[in-house]
Amino acid sequence: MEIEYVHNKKKNKKFYLKLGLFFAFVGIFSLIIYTSFYGGFGFTGSVVSESSLVGNSEQKTIDLNAELTSPELDLSGFFEKVEISGGGESYLEIGDQKFYLGNSNGNYIILNDYDGQIAFDGKILSNLKGRASEIIINGISMSSQSKDTSKVNLQSPFNYKLLELGNQVQIKKVSYTASGKVNLDNGKNEISITDEQITMGGFKGHIKSANENIILSGKIQSLDISGETKIHVDV
Repeated sequence: MEIEYVHNKKKNKKFYLKLGLFFAFVGIFSLIIYTSFYGGFGFTGSVVSESSLVGNSEQKTIDLNAELTSPELDLSGFFEKVEISGGGESYLEIGDQKFYLGNSNGNYIILNDYDGQIAFDGKILSNLKGRASEIIINGISMSSQSKDTSKVNLQSPFNYKLLELGNQVQIKKVSYTASGKVNLDNGKNEISITDEQITMGGFKGHIKSANENIILSGKIQSLDISGETKIHVDV
């Protein structure tokens, strides 16, 4: 009897072990099903969607071409090419040298592989500070012969006629009152707005600013327009 008792006890242990494993499996399976339909629990934190950050090639985007009244933009990062034309009572510092830009209203400046800050509105370039691999002013190269990059610093605001930034320029978010046209998804949707609040998120592309208008060509992750036109795009 004693031996039989021990034997039965072992059987009971195996039974409860199997039962416990079964319920654990059911619990995990139920958790997977629940999170698939209802988006998870609080302990996981907020879920980062595919369209939450700029610069990831796997993120969802939509094509954008827009011509709008210019906002005030303050950008920083790497710019493949910066082109500026205009003139004003300002000096452009390149390395240890200074170049006066007030002699002509037709100055033409090219910065290749520019890495730094740039701030502007529809008329004024208010900040340009960083480094570039090549600087060309009115067709003459001003780049350093001894270093891979040269320091660039605009000492006071500059009246520009044309400003181009390309390619793959990134704007995390811009929100302002604008007028103009917005074209989405390669011409499938064209929207005209007049003095309406527009908010764009996750822009990546080419920027051209002239005549107090800005032209954006690239991709965005989100768009909101509020006013007479009410549009929300979140890809």
